Amino acid sequence: EKAVSYIRGKIRATAERNGRNSDVAEAMVDKKKVLVRLKGVEGGGIELLSPAQFQSRQEAGDEFEIISHEGELLTLTTDAALDLHFVETRANTLEELLATYSIVEDADGMRVMSAAQIAAAQQSPDAKLTVIESLDGATVTRFQRSLLESLSIAVTSSMIGSLLLSLGMLGIMIEFRTPGFGIPGIIGLACIGLFFGGHMIADVGASWGLIAFLVGLGLLGLELFVIPGFGIAGISGIALMLGGLLFVFGQNAPTFTAAVSSLGLSLGVAVALMVVVAFTLPRTRAWNRLILSNEERAIDGYRSASAELVALLGVNGVALTTLRPAGTAEIDSERVDVVSEGAFIPAQTRVRVVQVEGGRVVVRPVTDEAMTAQEGLTNG
Repeated sequence: EKAVSYIRGKIRATAERNGRNSDVAEAMVDKKKVLVRLKGVEGGGIELLSPAQFQSRQEAGDEFEIISHEGELLTLTTDAALDLHFVETRANTLEELLATYSIVEDADGMRVMSAAQIAAAQQSPDAKLTVIESLDGATVTRFQRSLLESLSIAVTSSMIGSLLLSLGMLGIMIEFRTPGFGIPGIIGLACIGLFFGGHMIADVGASWGLIAFLVGLGLLGLELFVIPGFGIAGISGIALMLGGLLFVFGQNAPTFTAAVSSLGLSLGVAVALMVVVAFTLPRTRAWNRLILSNEERAIDGYRSASAELVALLGVNGVALTTLRPAGTAEIDSERVDVVSEGAFIPAQTRVRVVQVEGGRVVVRPVTDEAMTAQEGLTNG
């Protein structure tokens, strides 16, 4: 009832401001009253009565034509609206409509009036009305919405904008988790580009948000791929990305709270999609083509090095060539390609195998005491 009361007051005030019958306007939103036309009254007599008023007036002998019964909202056709003088004229085209109106000037200033309104106003002896110019033949300029403007309107809507942002962040997250650059990164960048591009068309200031987002993305990539650990670069990158997005959302949101809510919704959807992808994507064939999922385990017969090379671990030998750091050594009466631990080792230097990784044999020089102790253990 409070909502109806508010709308009823607004529509009555609007009708009065535009010179329309406020009773007719109110009957369109309030079905608890009766709209009637008093018989015998030329060109008017239209009233909106409560049921009690209607019954009382009938008992007093007034005769009415009921236009809208109690319990019904008033709905008018063009002919009915003309009959009730609720509209001024009928026009099939904009040009025909313009031909009906003129620019006039009176004591209240300049305004636009129809021919019927001008005729009624001029009948008053006190009227000081001057017709300045008819709108017949006025130049009409029509603006057509471009494709970019249509795209901008779609992208800047809260639902589509949040969805594009969520998909874009999801694609970037997947790209960080996979080697090279592929379809997830292309889709992610395309969605982010549409999101920022649409907002930039609608508001040039959104370009600052894009700059902040790109700088933040660069800092985050630097933290993930170049700088070990997670520190100032990563925190600053995330802060700049969120700040840029919040700046863009704030250009269209009515309040700061609404902007934060839209950004939170986008991030929530992105995280939810990431969780779903984390559980479902590794089970798909497309993911297995991108990521090597097979594991070579010792229990399955895989070895990191051949048995012959593994047997050389801890055995002494002699460098046959200078190790710079790679070269050749004689170990256990076999010529073996070896590398030093990084130090330069001259030829004919006694060495010991300290590590075997695959086909890589790592040696280090040994002293005479260590060599003698090793030979004693071997002979014993």
